[in-house]
Amino acid sequence: MVVDCQSDLLATYNSRIVAPLLKLNESLPIMPWLNPCFAIGGKEHMFMIEFLAAIPTASLGAPITSLIAHEHAIKRALDMVITGF
Repeated sequence: MVVDCQSDLLATYNSRIVAPLLKLNESLPIMPWLNPCFAIGGKEHMFMIEFLAAIPTASLGAPITSLIAHEHAIKRALDMVITGF
């Protein structure tokens, strides 16, 4: 499962910038500002922005939910990866 992080203004490209969501795992270090957690399907998932990648649009399935309510946490994690704060 991935989060599509790319602006829809760039929808004409045949790729999307995404970051994976992993099931919350107690063995993984949790840094809330870098890896915010979101409940999806009743289970907690970590946003793994450090694995940001571009993938072909054709490899994406249909959206399963919207994380727009978590927009600020997602942008904060993107800022941390890109600018360091």
